[in-house]
Amino acid sequence: MNSLSKEQTAAVAAFIQACHSVSTLQDFRTVVGPRLRDVLPHAMFACGCMRMADRRIVEAVNLSFPAAFMNGFVVEDNHCPCPALRRWVETRSPVFVDPDSSLLLPGDRAWLANAERHGIRNVAIHGVMSLSQEHACYFSFGNLDQWNRETAFLLQLLAPHLHYALTHVEEFGNKRPKKILTEREQEVLKWICGGKSNSEMASILGISSWTVKIHVSNLLAKLNASTRGHAVAKAISSGLIEV
Repeated sequence: MNSLSKEQTAAVAAFIQACHSVSTLQDFRTVVGPRLRDVLPHAMFACGCMRMADRRIVEAVNLSFPAAFMNGFVVEDNHCPCPALRRWVETRSPVFVDPDSSLLLPGDRAWLANAERHGIRNVAIHGVMSLSQEHACYFSFGNLDQWNRETAFLLQLLAPHLHYALTHVEEFGNKRPKKILTEREQEVLKWICGGKSNSEMASILGISSWTVKIHVSNLLAKLNASTRGHAVAKAISSGLIEV
């Protein structure tokens, strides 16, 4: 950290301490996120796990990218066409992409135009490989204030600690505790698996549709799922429900 100022060094130290103290995804969002922004100013951040062979997103966590943009972040079979992610897989070094980037291929213009529609001026990505080198955790930043050699150095410095934090939170990967949901949320999840609507669940459980809606929203948040189907898939893979 010799190239960092005293203020930057203090911010990095606070960030590292935060990364090594979190145990939940909520901690990752509220504790690590702000300290990460102190070290590396940016407007948007998302991360996850991908398969190296085809850039298939296995699991994703979005902290601040526009939801509408993230809904189109992956295409068929969860493949991610992001040019920065493609370049990172090739080089495994910090990558920065903006409209003037020499890394863009002709087919990347549609992706870039979509990003610009959502107010995303640039994207930077770095990651950490798994020991098997079959998967990697990636860390994606949107609208960085600047990009230079120091910024790339910071990404290399921060990524291993982000990797540690992400892979140690309870809700990421296959570490989800059996009691993550309340008994009522577990009931709602069971009926979601059965294809029941909110009104049908309300009738079965003897509660209002509004209350069912709240339970559904809570369990989606706890499972870090974007849809009901996504929640069911995550619940099955983590052993919360059996099929």
